[in-house]
Amino acid sequence: MARKIVEVQASGDAAAASGSAGAPQQPRPNLLPLQTHLSIPLLLPTPTREETEEEGRVLLSTFIDYQVAQEGMEHPEALGDMVYSQTLEGVEAAQAPPSREEVLLAHPVYRRVGRELRDLAERFSYSPERSRVRQEADALDLSTLTRENLNSLMLELFHDGFSRERLVTFFFFCSDLILRALRTSLGACLRMQVVLWVWAFLRDNVCDWVLQRGGWEVVLTSYLPSLVVTAAGVAVCAAAIFYIWKNCELVAEETWVSVQAISERLVAEPLTAVVCRLSAELFRFLRNAFAGDPANSETALSRRKLLQNVDYLIRALMEQRSKEPTDEEATVALRCGLQCFGNLVASWEASRELVWNLTFLWSTPIYPALLSSDDATLRMYASMLLHGCLLKGALLRLFFWSPCTAEVVTCLTQMMADVESEWSLFLLEMFLTHENSPVIFGKLPRQARWVVLDVAVEQVQKKDGQAVHADFLDHLCAFLQREFEDVVAVPHCIDEGKLEPIQISKMLNVLCEASCNENFSQLIEPKQGLLKATLGVLKVVHLLGKSGNNAFTPAPKLDDLVKAEEADSDVDPRRNFKKELVRLVGNMSHHSRANQDLVRQVEGIALLLDVCNLDAKNPYIIQWVVLAIRNLLENNPKNQEVVAGLVNKGIVTDAPQLQELGISLDLLSLTREGMSPGRPE
Repeated sequence: MARKIVEVQASGDAAAASGSAGAPQQPRPNLLPLQTHLSIPLLLPTPTREETEEEGRVLLSTFIDYQVAQEGMEHPEALGDMVYSQTLEGVEAAQAPPSREEVLLAHPVYRRVGRELRDLAERFSYSPERSRVRQEADALDLSTLTRENLNSLMLELFHDGFSRERLVTFFFFCSDLILRALRTSLGACLRMQVVLWVWAFLRDNVCDWVLQRGGWEVVLTSYLPSLVVTAAGVAVCAAAIFYIWKNCELVAEETWVSVQAISERLVAEPLTAVVCRLSAELFRFLRNAFAGDPANSETALSRRKLLQNVDYLIRALMEQRSKEPTDEEATVALRCGLQCFGNLVASWEASRELVWNLTFLWSTPIYPALLSSDDATLRMYASMLLHGCLLKGALLRLFFWSPCTAEVVTCLTQMMADVESEWSLFLLEMFLTHENSPVIFGKLPRQARWVVLDVAVEQVQKKDGQAVHADFLDHLCAFLQREFEDVVAVPHCIDEGKLEPIQISKMLNVLCEASCNENFSQLIEPKQGLLKATLGVLKVVHLLGKSGNNAFTPAPKLDDLVKAEEADSDVDPRRNFKKELVRLVGNMSHHSRANQDLVRQVEGIALLLDVCNLDAKNPYIIQWVVLAIRNLLENNPKNQEVVAGLVNKGIVTDAPQLQELGISLDLLSLTREGMSPGRPE
């Protein structure tokens, strides 16, 4: 069954992936009213009142520094620090409050917001309004100034509403007033009173307005007006938020209208960091909607333009990451986009074809680049999405006709080798069930083929007869037969490294396991060419081992057996090779009179008995020979006569090593006593 990745944390994908200590309060989604009276959702959590006041305190003092530097006064930081310390009066704290520099170090976002404010101030400083503000501050009679009339004056600035432009005007007016008070001959007490009155208004009024609108970063960030979503006759209501609090929530129709309008606007914008963040928030909304009520997925499918916009943004984010792989904003947004499509295809089967067409068929396939990405999470989400699409059989067939299929499978094998994701395993299992798998298998690089064969070994052990396609097993049989026949024709090539021993060993292991499974044994049994070639190779390696000290020379001592078992069996792929050859011969002879006779005709029985010796390089080879002989003698009098004749001539004797272990090799007695030959499960 397809699975969904459901992440409903609004605090970001890093927290969703790794978890967090404790149980922090979930941030509430917020909407920023803009000049068009439409609403655009942001991914920023709503700050607390204390955070808003602290950031306002920092912004006021750093703006004083900016103004002092603009006017060429000495030691601007000293004035800013003085204003900051004055605003801390009356703040109750268990310990001494942190300095302004400590606060900036703890909250880097304050510096960014401060830069936004200074950028706005730079533009405002060249306007006629800047001179008028300065004139109004200079015209005040500081000797008669009180908190009440100062409050009235500043309230008048916001009499027709709060806006970012008026906020910048407010900061200029306050800094002009504070600097004028500090430059005059007024008493120090009055100068400090002006600072405190300005701060009190900012704290009690401005901070309250800013908090209602989502915080300083939301209010001051300069990109928002260019990203206002305009749709004729559409009023975006408070329900149009990019967050679903419950998985079962059904999204209203007017919300879908708003979401599509926002997606179209994002597509029209250059891909800046801000667009990346807003795209991530769009994807989060859709991801959670698709993981909730299936009706949401059905509705989205009817809005093809919305899904096309999602695909466009995903591709734009991929291009951005290709240029700047360390772009964290683009990476997070891209992860959310893949989750969005992944949840859609998992929750609504009818969407698979459209998503496949968008991501694979109608344009350059996205999967090769994503599956080879340097980001493990992107690779996992891409494999999840690909698996969800290929669950539809028709799409799996299209996938195998694509020119990039081999590249995708290679990426999946690399993910398997790195033990990253179960989705890559699921996809490789699907690969083995298709009739075209042999064609793609032949195009894979060497190590990718090894991984596919390892997966095939697990698949042929399953009771499901469809776990591996018959054509794939036929391909392995034909390949091994050709390789084995070449070895028989030119025996020295096996010792000269002209073959790929790891691949041959893995293929042989797959066929051995398949021949043990009743669902696949009927496919292997008729391959008499393979059986004959296997016996030929067995003879070659056996004689080669007898001829001198080489990789196939048996290690008959018990000490060698112990050392071999302690060693890693994968160090030399030729280890176990002779045993696997015996195993395949025995399995193919099970209940097959034709194969039993073939083995006798090529003098394979005598060969098997000659191989039956302790060999640390081929553990349990004696047991496999015994099993093979059982299968060859079962209900086959001619084979029994061959063995009886060999015994009567004294060719088969109990080896000293068997006597040491207390084992007596009496094959005929096993059959005569009614023990039924067979194969191990």
